[in-house]
Amino acid sequence: MSNTAGMPVHRFSRRKLLLGGVAALGMGGVGMAWRRFSQQSSNTSLKPRQWYRPDATFLKGDTLYTYRGHSSAVFSVGWSPDGTSIASGSTDTTVQVWDAPYGRHDFTYRGHSKPVLTVAWSPDGKRIVSGCGDTGNEAGETTVQVWDAFNGGHVLTYRGHSKPVLTAAWSPDGTTIASGGEDSLIQVWDAATGISKPSFLGKTYPGIINSLAWSPDGTSIAVGGSSGGQVLGGTSGKFKYALLNTGIVLSVAWSPDGKSLALGTDEKVVLICDAMTGNCKLTYSGHTSIVNSVAWSPDGTSIASGGFDRTVQVWNATTGTRTLTYTGHTNSVNSVAWSPHGTAIASGSTDTTVQVWQAM
Repeated sequence: MSNTAGMPVHRFSRRKLLLGGVAALGMGGVGMAWRRFSQQSSNTSLKPRQWYRPDATFLKGDTLYTYRGHSSAVFSVGWSPDGTSIASGSTDTTVQVWDAPYGRHDFTYRGHSKPVLTVAWSPDGKRIVSGCGDTGNEAGETTVQVWDAFNGGHVLTYRGHSKPVLTAAWSPDGTTIASGGEDSLIQVWDAATGISKPSFLGKTYPGIINSLAWSPDGTSIAVGGSSGGQVLGGTSGKFKYALLNTGIVLSVAWSPDGKSLALGTDEKVVLICDAMTGNCKLTYSGHTSIVNSVAWSPDGTSIASGGFDRTVQVWNATTGTRTLTYTGHTNSVNSVAWSPHGTAIASGSTDTTVQVWQAM
């Protein structure tokens, strides 16, 4: 596995790579901050729904449904912690929230004026964070916004970044958000006030930041980007160790037990690294192109990886044996997210769809 020494890593951005196939798809307009598609004036349509599909029996790999609410590429998808809803962010500038079992649209958040590149639910499911950025060389808004997941109320706008925000992640206790992007700044800030943590002020990564992930215990933050992977102290911001020989990292995810890290890379492989030493202990090489996104199953036994080759692949986290290949998308798979109940996966693509399918 090669490293990135000598490469023009400052130019390699997950956003720029993925937007290469987006231009022909068009862009959505900027409208009202919120538009509800429910006929009810109360929040009754947003009450938690159990995950079940009584109308049919699905086998592993079957598509449960395809969500077509976006008009342009989908960059990021995330399940609510209770598994009843999914949020998706798109280059059409919207975040859309919808019913997880059937794909019925709940509402659209229109607080951003530029492509939405990352979305994530708070651990209690009450709020969503979303980040955006400009396209190409045009000047534009670069913000991270926090908003209420039930009524759409805007909570705060964080403006600490100067270039597109590619990643944002909640700490496990829900009090703090980490964000990063093309300005190479690792920003960690209070999720209620937007005040930056002093220990992270001016904290830089030597390249573009494509992905951030908190360890399950909240003590560490993994960083993946154009200069490889590294792990920082979650409170101190101090460098702990590098993830060795990783190449360019597009996505990083902790195992549920906090002992391992999965990395999606530009070299067509997924690496599993020891979270104590940073050493690679397994290489999965099932993809034929860049791996854009990785996600662990809730029980930690499997990993899903989505790539530029238009596939999502599911494989054994211990042996690297592939157990399933999902081929429902017609363009690059940019984001994968495993449902909290562990039986389904949501995948977002440049083909403008989010597809939800049976994984177990």
